Amino acid sequence: MKLGVNVRTDRWHCWVCDRGGKTLLTLLRGRDREIYEEYLGDVRRNDDSGLEKIYVDPYLPQGFSCVVGSSSRSAGRVVEYLSHRGVDVVDMVTYRIGSCDFGRYSGRAIFPSFDVDGNPTYFVARAVDDRLEPKYKSDHFSKDIVSNEWMVDWSRPVDLVEGPLDAVKAGTNSIPLYGSSLREDTLLFKRLTSVACGAYVALDGDATKKKVRIARLLMSYGVPVWWVSMKYGEDPGGMEKEEYAERRAHARLLESREDLLMVEAGG
Repeated sequence: MKLGVNVRTDRWHCWVCDRGGKTLLTLLRGRDREIYEEYLGDVRRNDDSGLEKIYVDPYLPQGFSCVVGSSSRSAGRVVEYLSHRGVDVVDMVTYRIGSCDFGRYSGRAIFPSFDVDGNPTYFVARAVDDRLEPKYKSDHFSKDIVSNEWMVDWSRPVDLVEGPLDAVKAGTNSIPLYGSSLREDTLLFKRLTSVACGAYVALDGDATKKKVRIARLLMSYGVPVWWVSMKYGEDPGGMEKEEYAERRAHARLLESREDLLMVEAGG
């Protein structure tokens, strides 16, 4: 038998032709839809694509432990990597950054997310050796969350960034999107438009058009939006905290369509 299927995550891989996918739909499309639908069972519908998806219940990986206080070799490598990236011990404790001594997430810095009750909602594992692929690894979790909402103070403007390392540099009131988009049908958007008092949009420098879309969407709902300038190739995670704080201090409050056009032209 040469076809492997993970019945929990729906990932599959053929050891003969080396094809694989994150969902059996890519394997069964056009062949036997009824079998596929029966296999999926309880599914969630993705409103954008119309494709059916299932999500894994949030968890922390087996063998996970916080790197601070650990004497393992894996934790030591993660601490060394994070220190090189400007992440100090206080950050490691605050964000509960961890590592695994074994398993599919070993050799990676694990950035977990927790809800207001302390339950895990997501995690991203970042390779500490650039030769290790893929650079980022996670499981098939739903992204319809507010990352680390237990840390968020909605009475102050939040910082919207792309990834968890960006969030560490941007401060404890920052929220990673785990990407570069924001949809109206998400929990985060509901929070931003109902309880947040504004947002600093600080996506990477190569995502200007996506920053504009997010800013325009939030402004259309009356949310105050500040534009944090990033040059092409820049991102908060690659900056010192002081440098990001300086950029944030000089962020531009967007008040009109003309403001959007000006920041889009300037990056």
